[in-house]
Amino acid sequence: FSPAEREMVTGELFDHTHTPRLESRQRIPEAFFTVGSLSIMLNAAETVAMFTFDSLDFLRWSALTAKTGSENRLHEKSFIRNIPAWQIGYPLFDRLISLYAFYSKQSPAFIGATRSPGFECMVDIDQTLESRVCDETRQYSTSVLFSDTTDYEKLVDKNWRTHLDPAEKIVFEHTCSHSACHHFADDEIPQVAINSLWWDLAHADLKSELASTCGCEDHEHHAVEAE
Repeated sequence: FSPAEREMVTGELFDHTHTPRLESRQRIPEAFFTVGSLSIMLNAAETVAMFTFDSLDFLRWSALTAKTGSENRLHEKSFIRNIPAWQIGYPLFDRLISLYAFYSKQSPAFIGATRSPGFECMVDIDQTLESRVCDETRQYSTSVLFSDTTDYEKLVDKNWRTHLDPAEKIVFEHTCSHSACHHFADDEIPQVAINSLWWDLAHADLKSELASTCGCEDHEHHAVEAE
């Protein structure tokens, strides 16, 4: 992460767990600490849900600085932020899929992934930030669809395929069982880890042994009325 991000984490805007303080959220720049984009689509009846994660293999901010002693004010590029964004962000996406599978008692009906040219953010000598295509990075996107219908093709066309950018290359799309998806994804995009829990948790009957909201083992609570 950038020096400014690292310095901010140790400052007054964050607590001792490196969590932003609630009252300081508006003072943290929107671009700071971002590693990707997560979107969740649900229909009103909650019979269809689609989770999508977008990120780059490396999310970079570069700065242009003037070379010393140059009469023509030549510039050289240096990285001030260079993080493996997909590697950092995908585990959260994985856990959200697992959580929804357990909540909805459904396993994924469709999984699709795309790859497209990456980009980097450039900060010029006037501190202006702009994005430009970068041949050294790749952007990835993975979508997981849940549905209780058997007509997946229309849902996939309407909610996924028609929204793809012309630069996106579909490298994985499959309506499948776990074994088929796992094999296909491993061959095409190693970055997309298909978790067997997405299927296992959909059929798991797990119950907490704690019968209270506070987790007391004796399960005995007494209401206290305020005077």
